[in-house]
Amino acid sequence: MPDPQVAPARANDAHAAVETVLERQEQAIREADMAALDALWSGSEGVYVFEQGGVDSSWAAYRDHHLGPELEALEDLDFRHEDVRIRASGDLAVATGRYVLTAHHDGQDIESRGVFTTALEREAGTWKIVHSHLSRRPRR
Repeated sequence: MPDPQVAPARANDAHAAVETVLERQEQAIREADMAALDALWSGSEGVYVFEQGGVDSSWAAYRDHHLGPELEALEDLDFRHEDVRIRASGDLAVATGRYVLTAHHDGQDIESRGVFTTALEREAGTWKIVHSHLSRRPRR
């Protein structure tokens, strides 16, 4: 008979590991550290990023044509996840919650608040982001 404590312990380990990935993602975005972000994302096929109705079909496409140029253009950037909920089973995990981004661009204050879903997969023992979806209500 399986030990009933093993499954909760594995789930707790996965939960903590996913929290760490999200914290590292926040820090890397704040610091515009593309190398750190590269280490968090899977380089495998089938990685998609959905953001505000747009679709990038790989981490490299999102990094090079979307996120990278945005991070270079923003000053005093702060990015964080809030109200995070994590579900993990085996080698897959999903984190959901809200995000807040504040920055300055061309003398203007920017604030974006919305919701996120991040899917992660354990690859060779390391949790990697395989999908991200961010959305916010339309600006008025």
